[in-house]
Amino acid sequence: MHVFPLFGALASFLFLLCPADTRADPSCDCFETSTHEYFTEHIFHDFRTLPSVAATPALPSGLPSTLNPTQNDFDRQPSIGLQQAGWIQTSAWTNFWGTMSWGKVSSSDFPIRMQNSFANVYVDDSDLDVNATSKLVLRTHRFQTFQSAAEVESEQKNLFYASLRFRARVHGAPGAVAGLFLFRNDQNESDIEILTRDLPAEIRFSNQPVVDKIGNEITGASTSVNLDTGAKLDGAEDPDVLRRRSTDVRWDGWHTYRLDWVRGRNTWFVDGKHYLDKKYGVPTVPSYLVMNMWSDGGVWSGNMTIGQTAYLDVSYVEMIFNTSGPIAGYAGSKRDNNLCQNVCVVDGVDVVGTPQAKTAAAGRMAVQVGLLLGAVVAAVMLA
Repeated sequence: MHVFPLFGALASFLFLLCPADTRADPSCDCFETSTHEYFTEHIFHDFRTLPSVAATPALPSGLPSTLNPTQNDFDRQPSIGLQQAGWIQTSAWTNFWGTMSWGKVSSSDFPIRMQNSFANVYVDDSDLDVNATSKLVLRTHRFQTFQSAAEVESEQKNLFYASLRFRARVHGAPGAVAGLFLFRNDQNESDIEILTRDLPAEIRFSNQPVVDKIGNEITGASTSVNLDTGAKLDGAEDPDVLRRRSTDVRWDGWHTYRLDWVRGRNTWFVDGKHYLDKKYGVPTVPSYLVMNMWSDGGVWSGNMTIGQTAYLDVSYVEMIFNTSGPIAGYAGSKRDNNLCQNVCVVDGVDVVGTPQAKTAAAGRMAVQVGLLLGAVVAAVMLA
């Protein structure tokens, strides 16, 4: 039997099944995740290759005269912390992110005054992710009388279901909390939290509220997960379950954290691995994205030693989401009723942050399977 005519016929048949150019039309009507949820919007915030990196802002020990200073207050009192020069002051940042400067006083439960500062949000070019030349940094530092903290919020305030991915790491002194979360109010909040006092493989996934009106923990609200073993601790379970671990996966290394919010369910992933689902406390109203690094000396955060610092480093944030309606000045919202004619996938793509048409991904797989099948047939015939 002649192998090559048979192989040629098979290849021709596969060619008819697959497009010649698997780089499909880049326009996407909607976006499909690996769990087959569909969203209408996609934004990729890439901090890995910013054009230039200005000097890291000096961290001042002064406090503003008010808990809610304005930009003018910072300008008049530069000792309380100005924004980093360069990119962080351009529209590329300010169109999408707001840098917080609010503070809160100390109390019996939270004994250290906390003050967010512009100086704690900056771009840096040290200890980078793979193939990166820059990163975003959120910093928190303990002074004698207060904790200087960092928080940024998305200007997009009408997220209504989303799949959010953060390429990040946390490092530094015990006593700080790194938060990556969806927020609207205390009843509508879904969290990824890393506490620097925790074990290096431990991460917290929560939906608010986590305690009832008299302060008792609500079962199912907050779950600690061991990233190595997948072991989970919820409520009054044995805490030793989190200590039975290796140290292969640690939050002081770079990982991709993912939070999915769909109707009636939140789901958490790390590096593509599914860890947890929750049906308790799933947000029901339009929300926005928050990243912060903070401490207040309380039971949750712990009390950082005076003079010490902790950091949240971020390589990129990918937002796949629906909205409750367009917002002024925001381009790209698709309000047509005739959606999803051209579906793009966001997971397993050639370049992270660049969705690919679903037909292209399917075509590429068919080509690969076809070539493998052809090789197998050829080998059989030659044998």
